[in-house]
Amino acid sequence: MKTLLLIPTLLEANCLAGVPDARLLLSGPVSWRGVDLALTGMGPVDAGVTASRHLARGEWGRCILAGLAGAYEGRGFEPPSLVEVRSFVMDGAGVLGPSGVQAWEDLGLPESVRGLLEPTTHERVGSAPTGLPEAAALTVSASSATRDVARARAADWPSVQIEEMEGFAVARACRLSGVPLTCIRAVSNRCGDREKSRWYVSESMTLIQERLDSLIP
Repeated sequence: MKTLLLIPTLLEANCLAGVPDARLLLSGPVSWRGVDLALTGMGPVDAGVTASRHLARGEWGRCILAGLAGAYEGRGFEPPSLVEVRSFVMDGAGVLGPSGVQAWEDLGLPESVRGLLEPTTHERVGSAPTGLPEAAALTVSASSATRDVARARAADWPSVQIEEMEGFAVARACRLSGVPLTCIRAVSNRCGDREKSRWYVSESMTLIQERLDSLIP
């Protein structure tokens, strides 16, 4: 079964054991432990474009997306910890008015505005669960810079526990391509905390490495 492993950034890829020179990923996928390892770039736009490109260039049995995330306060996860994301919500997708964003699903959009996929604010993963604690993620284009922003987002989306920047887009690309997705995220920080001395980047990537050891024979 051919596996495509997607990592958002060089920072995260450099933490994986046995990657000889992560800068090679800037030119395209590289072979790593029997899988094709590739970067998505940071954020939903780059992630959707690059994931679609990689998925179109091979016959894949599965896709794994792995990277860092932030945890919303009081939602059950603290850094450093590891979760599997089974559902994604896209922040800001819909129509913005004085009372906030009205989601695509609530607008009663006609069939004429559909593309290859229906307009939706939610994406769900249909692959078999890995046994990790499960979380719902809010995919954002701009990460929360303050705790007040993070609290406001969490209030707008009470079903989510973590914040990340690529999952929704990669999940849609995989669904369009018919490739099962497994998404694992390591919680490295609390949402809205930009003081990197309080982030657990290396510890979180170690958790990802350990889980990949079991996911990749």
